[in-house]
Amino acid sequence: MQITKIRNHEEWRNCQSVYDGQVWRPHGLRHLAITEAYKAAQANGMDLEEVLDFSRHKDVKTLMIYRDRDRNVQGQLAALVANV
Repeated sequence: MQITKIRNHEEWRNCQSVYDGQVWRPHGLRHLAITEAYKAAQANGMDLEEVLDFSRHKDVKTLMIYRDRDRNVQGQLAALVANV
């Protein structure tokens, strides 16, 4: 599958409800693609650098946001603090 940029409003409108019946903006679609790439890489033993290349982020720290959201780290920490 080849991934191309969304070049105009028509293409953007066509992919708004592509996933889960939800309305997705371009950045949301990008976030979803990177999150799924992270999960697939983890499941297939690929390095995080491969996801970094896919995402075109410059710093691996940015990818940690996707990892933490996938693991629900902030939610777990909030639950721990609430139970203290």
